[in-house]
Amino acid sequence: MSIGKATHATKWIAVKNLSVQWANAQRPFNQKWAEEIRNNLDPDMFGVLSVTKANGKNIHHVIDGQHRKWAIEELWGETEMVPCNVFDVDTPERAAEMFNAMNTARKQPFPLDVFKVRVTAKIEPEFSVNKAAESIGFKIGNKPDDGYIRACGACVAVYRKYGKDTFIDSLLTIRRCWGLMSAAVDASMIRGFAEFLNEHGPHIDRVRLGEKVSKTYTPGRLVGAARTAREMFRGSVSGNVARVLVSIYNEGLRQGRIED
Repeated sequence: MSIGKATHATKWIAVKNLSVQWANAQRPFNQKWAEEIRNNLDPDMFGVLSVTKANGKNIHHVIDGQHRKWAIEELWGETEMVPCNVFDVDTPERAAEMFNAMNTARKQPFPLDVFKVRVTAKIEPEFSVNKAAESIGFKIGNKPDDGYIRACGACVAVYRKYGKDTFIDSLLTIRRCWGLMSAAVDASMIRGFAEFLNEHGPHIDRVRLGEKVSKTYTPGRLVGAARTAREMFRGSVSGNVARVLVSIYNEGLRQGRIED
C-alpha cells in the first residue's frame, strides 16, 4: 500500500466551510485555548488543518485543528482561506480514529531538545538562562561530562522564581564548592542552593559556605543527607538541600548564625 495524492490532497478552504460535524470524534472545544491561539497567532506557524471530504452541504469535518480554525475566523472572518489536508473520510468512526492517531502517536520531544530550540529562537527565559550559565563556565546540554548541566527545567524554574542574580549566584556557589563537577548541578542541587541563597544570601559569608560544604560533603553525600532530612522534615529534596546548607553553615558559629 502506498501513499497517494488523492488521499492526502491539500486545498485552501474558507473557514465557513469547516466545522466539527461529529463532536464525539473530537476533543471538546476549549475557549481559553482558542483565545490564546488567536491572541498569539503567528501565520508562519499556522500549519495545516486535517479535514474530511465535504458533505452534501459543502462542509468539511475538522479532524484536527478546530481551535486554529476558530482563531482565524475571529481574526479575519468566515471567508478567510486556510490550508487543509483533505482526507477521503466520511464516517465519524474513521475521523475519530485519525484524531486519536494524530494526537497520541506523536513522540514528545525531550525537555533539553525543546530548551535548545528555544535558545536558538531567542525565546525567553531559556535564551537568558543559557547565556547566564555559559557566562560562568557551564553549558546546558545532554552530555554527562563535567561542565554540563542537564537539569534545564530546574535552571528555568529557578530563573523564573528567583531571578537572574540568584540563578547565577547559585551556580557560582556550587562552582566554588566543587568546580564544574556535573554531579553538583542536578535539579535538586540547583533548586536547593537557589532556595538557600534567596533566603540567606545577604547574610552569609560565601567563602565560609564554600569551604564548609566542600570539606564536609561531596555532591552525592549532600543529596543523601537531604534525602535523610526529608524523612524527618518531609518536603522536597531540594528544600532539604537548603536545610542541610543552613546546618553546615551554622556549625561552629556563635555569632552570625542563620535561621532555618
